[in-house]
Amino acid sequence: MFENIRRRLTLGYIGIFALLLVILGAVVTASLAKQAATQQDNLLEQRAQGDADFVAGPLLDHYQEGRERGKGPPGPFQWATDQDLGMVALVPGGANGETNGEAGGGEGTLLDSTSSASSFGLPFEGPAQKAAEEGVTITETVDGPEGEMVRVASVPVSGREGGVAVVQAAQSRRVVREAVGNLLLILVPVGLGGLLLAGIGGLYMSRRAMQPVRDSFQRQRTFITDASHELKTPLALAKINAEVMKRHPADPGNEEILED
Repeated sequence: MFENIRRRLTLGYIGIFALLLVILGAVVTASLAKQAATQQDNLLEQRAQGDADFVAGPLLDHYQEGRERGKGPPGPFQWATDQDLGMVALVPGGANGETNGEAGGGEGTLLDSTSSASSFGLPFEGPAQKAAEEGVTITETVDGPEGEMVRVASVPVSGREGGVAVVQAAQSRRVVREAVGNLLLILVPVGLGGLLLAGIGGLYMSRRAMQPVRDSFQRQRTFITDASHELKTPLALAKINAEVMKRHPADPGNEEILED
């Protein structure tokens, strides 16, 4: 009986500790994932904005001069692609190759994204066009090559001679997943070790918790045994005397038995 109670108490300790670990792990993992995603967005925006001066000046001027001479480059500019981060600049142009000096003019568009292939699937025409039209930084998660999720920051840049270009910085969402995965590689072994310690501690605590109950039960059994032994003799005498009185109810000697 006591061993069964001990097992239940131990399982209760382990269950409560496991629940706390799961809640704590979920909160920590969610917080890290959110923080990693925010840091990724900040990194992409900083990298894109860091190249804004170059795009607004020499790059956009060179493109516009080339377009005026009929020798403009056919597609987006790509440069300084890191192993885990890609950069590209999309410059304004019309369907017939005419320069569009105003963002959101309706007739012009950014250069066709199919004219250049780069890492992470850059450029992404939709977010770039939206950033150029709204004039604000657009950060979105899009489908990259082979179904890979890619985080893209599109920063609009106004040229000195007119026109709006868009600098895009992209990085795989795998970076965030890897950060979360590395955290889980730490949390899971630590959690399993914690459950093991909780089991050992639960056995110890349940033993201590059951000791007063065990002692009380033992004292009760001892008392019952002693009381039974002490009452056995007087009860036997009372039974014998009752049988004597029943057999000889008129015997004068029954008065002493009756008094006993």
